[in-house]
Amino acid sequence: MTILKKFYHLIIAIFANVKYEFPSKKLKIIGVTGTKGKTTTVHFIYQILKNSGLKVGMISTTGAVLGNDEIDTGLHVSTPNSLDLQGYLKKASEQGLEWMIIESTSHGLVQHRLWGISFDIGIITNIASDHLDYHKTWKNYMNAKAGLIKKIKAKGTIILNKDDDSYKHLELISKKTGKKIISYGIKNNSADFLATKISQSINGLSFNLKEHEEKKTTEYSLGIMGNFNIYNATASIIASKILKISQDVISKTLKNIIIPCGRMEIIQKEPIMIVVDFAHNSFSLNTSLNDLIKFKQTSSKIISVFGCPGARDKSRRIMGKVSAELADITIITADDPRTEKLEDISEEIASWARKGGAKEVGKKNYNQINNKKGIYLKIPDRKEAISFAIKIAEKGDVVYITGKGHEKSICIGTTEYPWSDQNIIRELTSSK
Repeated sequence: MTILKKFYHLIIAIFANVKYEFPSKKLKIIGVTGTKGKTTTVHFIYQILKNSGLKVGMISTTGAVLGNDEIDTGLHVSTPNSLDLQGYLKKASEQGLEWMIIESTSHGLVQHRLWGISFDIGIITNIASDHLDYHKTWKNYMNAKAGLIKKIKAKGTIILNKDDDSYKHLELISKKTGKKIISYGIKNNSADFLATKISQSINGLSFNLKEHEEKKTTEYSLGIMGNFNIYNATASIIASKILKISQDVISKTLKNIIIPCGRMEIIQKEPIMIVVDFAHNSFSLNTSLNDLIKFKQTSSKIISVFGCPGARDKSRRIMGKVSAELADITIITADDPRTEKLEDISEEIASWARKGGAKEVGKKNYNQINNKKGIYLKIPDRKEAISFAIKIAEKGDVVYITGKGHEKSICIGTTEYPWSDQNIIRELTSSK
């Protein structure tokens, strides 16, 4: 980002705060950032606080919820621009809300979209390489995320994932700013909150959570799948405990938790499982596919359908290798190609798939292949790709469709066309 652009974003942010009379001053605010899990964590906390009786709203990738109003914040938007964001906060304060939970992206932090907002609690879920088209280096990206720490109030708390590679760096920054740190994890036994005895099935998760300071263990269950949701749930539990939410409310909410649209969303369980997800980088794809592997029988297959967006971080295209190594069949398709040639994007993903040991087959000769594992296909049209995946899936197979998640459009060239993976799947499966 140039100095000029930084200056421009800051001016807009200051103007937005003045225009809406610094609305965040009338609210208590929780900020959530990270490469994976931030949207889900925002939703988890929102549901717990709402069920506890607190007047709470949220702003996330899936939109804003302010009282009874659900607002579409725009296409491909996580942290809104300063004018919109401050407008939402103004509306929240006018509606008498007390708490707001804001998904805080790296772009939003470095572009001063969150200028003027002081957070009572901050959560950094994890930091893996992403958005390098913008941040250029992983260190820059990590420091952008760390900007959330500096925005936390003097008596506020930062919640950090102790299993993550970024922990030591973030801990050092937190200590320098004098912020209270609470850590959590699954692998690191020294974490303040440690999840143990994790059990997972198609119907959900269960785990024990050890609280080192309180020297107690509590059992939780989640009605959703995906081991990574243990991290999201744990961060949400810590934030809720800081706010003195009752154990009963926390436990009951998590047991009946509603996941955000397009986050490991099971559209169909039988005879084949169809899952829609938002994993759009190698880190997220690796995590999700490893979870899905646990659900399939040895003889069944995982069919992975995805693409990579154009005019964005090209390092994401290593997803081809991840899918080749973990899924049985990879179908490479469109995902917001924008002004890049779709065939160029697909071939780059395919080159990584070949490095992962997958061999290319075509639609026409697919049925002639005896060993239908360790292969990939290129099907440019996303609807056709999804249709083919469902068509070739056999009983017990998992069709995993990722990249679009909650999104309601697909960008081709400079035009946004209406799109929904969920609607396409329901259309295809209802006609069978």
